[in-house]
Amino acid sequence: MWISSFALAVCVGWLPVTSAITQDGRDDPGEAITRPTARAVVVLLMDDVPYGDLGCSGSPLGLTPHIDRLSADGVRFSRAYATAATCSPSRAAILTGRYQQRFGHEFNPQHKIGKGQGLSASEITLARRLGWAGFATGIIGKWHLGYGAASHPLSHGFDEFYGFLSGARSYRAYTDGRSQRRNDLNRLYNGKEPVEEQFTYLTTELGERAADFIDRHAEEPFFLFLSFSAVHSPFQEDPEMSVDLPETVDPERAPALRMLASLDRAVGHVLGALERHSRTDDTLVVLMSDNGGRVREEITNWDLLGKKGELLEGGVRVPLILRWPEALPRGVEYSKNVSTLDVVPTALAAAGRTRPKGLDGVDLAPFVLSSLEAADQQVPHPILYWRQGEQWALLEGDHKIVDRGPGPFYRNLADREGGFIVLSRDKPEAALQKKIDELLSAHELWTRGLRNPRWRKYTLDDD
Repeated sequence: MWISSFALAVCVGWLPVTSAITQDGRDDPGEAITRPTARAVVVLLMDDVPYGDLGCSGSPLGLTPHIDRLSADGVRFSRAYATAATCSPSRAAILTGRYQQRFGHEFNPQHKIGKGQGLSASEITLARRLGWAGFATGIIGKWHLGYGAASHPLSHGFDEFYGFLSGARSYRAYTDGRSQRRNDLNRLYNGKEPVEEQFTYLTTELGERAADFIDRHAEEPFFLFLSFSAVHSPFQEDPEMSVDLPETVDPERAPALRMLASLDRAVGHVLGALERHSRTDDTLVVLMSDNGGRVREEITNWDLLGKKGELLEGGVRVPLILRWPEALPRGVEYSKNVSTLDVVPTALAAAGRTRPKGLDGVDLAPFVLSSLEAADQQVPHPILYWRQGEQWALLEGDHKIVDRGPGPFYRNLADREGGFIVLSRDKPEAALQKKIDELLSAHELWTRGLRNPRWRKYTLDDD
């Protein structure tokens, strides 16, 4: 394990790693955090990539060498959780650092009637906060946070947008002029202008556009949000990329796995651009998935129970990697519960900004650094919460309660042989019952701070 000089300084108490609190809105430029400052933030968001399909998470298929190298050079979080089991609400939390239920973004916006649905204009994104700090900001790829002018990426702090507004589209270019269903949402835009599509494969196109963004902004602070659509359906492989798979792999899984290999190659384009401009050391790179995989479509969540759309582990436990050579250790696995909510405060602290009031996430760097000490007892999140319609869940350590209807059940994640305790039927021993009662009370208290969903209709077809 490699530890930076800064990390060593923190571990032995040479430098403070605390963030001040300010009001929502513009960060106070006079307040700075005493530690190295990242001059760039790159967020790589994968779509529907489950926890176990990456080599660094245990997959033996060898499909993700660039992502695996990123993990080896940084910190891998083995207990990272998305705030939702579907795309849009998860992404709303990732970009704001706030539980999406606090501002009513509990479901995916509807394609046909969703013009008034999307990321609330009152929410402040990471792009806007970093823009206030002088960063050039750009999003490449999938948006899926609304289709009207008020919820457009350019209305939420991004200087540049190259991508599509919907939740999924073909990986092939639209070149034949035919009318596509919801084509105004699926087609590519540069800013607000439609693009004449001439690429061969969308994932490769997005990776190359992201590398171009780095090329153009390499001499200044920048924030790049590369939002892949892979490995979301439709399952279309890159016709120009050959990926050999073992004969033991189910043929129906092969397209999604080859799509993952293409995504990894695009990640390599981005990392290569940082290296080309000597921006590796002072750049915080974050890689994660928005939710788990759709098992029914032959994507595996390995030994995690559940799938996309469910609040079981397979639906919300996701890959998460941080790399920042100047400030974070190398080759570390962090095993306490963290959340994709933590991306915003971690990135703001890395950029030297103070922590705004009202965020639900935390800066992960101090927790990672303190974990290098044998006596570390710090926990980033005492409890993580979920709610999506009638579904809800919470997690404290290994204690998880899930209610998918008609009632909640409990499971200890550390007991891999243990089953579920149905709270309406089973009678746990007294100490466990006390813990369950405490968790149920905590969930009730959390829900009091939420607003009703601004829209409710949802099917996986809208994802």
